[in-house]
Amino acid sequence: MLKHNFEPISTSSIHPKTIADKTLFSMIGASVTLLVGTVVALTDIQHRPFMRKNIDPIVHPGKYVSHMHSFYGSDAITNVLPTTKDLQKGCPSGENPNDLSVYWAPTLWYVQGDTYKEIYPATFKTYYEQIDRAEIPFPNDFYMVAGNQTAKSQSDINEKISAITWWCDGNGPEDRGSRPRGTFPRTTCSAHMQAILRFPDCVNPGNLKDYAYAAAHGGRCPAGMKRMPSLRFSVRYNTRSAIPQGWKGTPPFKLSCGAVSTSICLMTAKTV
Repeated sequence: MLKHNFEPISTSSIHPKTIADKTLFSMIGASVTLLVGTVVALTDIQHRPFMRKNIDPIVHPGKYVSHMHSFYGSDAITNVLPTTKDLQKGCPSGENPNDLSVYWAPTLWYVQGDTYKEIYPATFKTYYEQIDRAEIPFPNDFYMVAGNQTAKSQSDINEKISAITWWCDGNGPEDRGSRPRGTFPRTTCSAHMQAILRFPDCVNPGNLKDYAYAAAHGGRCPAGMKRMPSLRFSVRYNTRSAIPQGWKGTPPFKLSCGAVSTSICLMTAKTV
């Protein structure tokens, strides 16, 4: 197991002045190395977060200038973009010891005036779907991002392609019909507040930086690309524990990538 002097995850209250100015509150996030064995249609893996840090090895390699992210998967991650071999030297935080992927997602805060409190994820799951339809596995040293960290409105995202949605799971309440579906629920969730996001599932084997969604091209990969397993993640936050009194109206939350009460900027990243 590789150890790094990184900031551990904490649920304590944090005043924004204790967070360096270079930390840009924004959401970018998941990275993965997948070793596919038996061909199945779907597999899901639950992960525990192992650190929170203002790094993004894909967008800002080698630097500490990113908004805050919560990390899951292989602990062999630093601020430098890793190779597949690098990630395989780590220990996984997920329930599948063969998944030496690394995922990161923007940190979610509960905002009380000028004090921010991290809302710890209750669960973080990755779903590998349509594995039986994949033409190739994820290539070595492959990475990709999904979502839009600069999005400010529902029109800046495409839910039909990336599936970006926030809602209350369990018994609701269900309010997605009365608000932009990519934004936080506007009333207390009876259980967890959940977000999902889907990754691209097509890649050019000759140029790994060239990837796309099959759904954006009539369900087929563009010419020169091959289909990979379809990856989406689901993160559930225990908002009832963080906010026992609940909320109604303007959501008292902030992703590290956006303004208070908005969640449109959801973006994630994956590296193999």
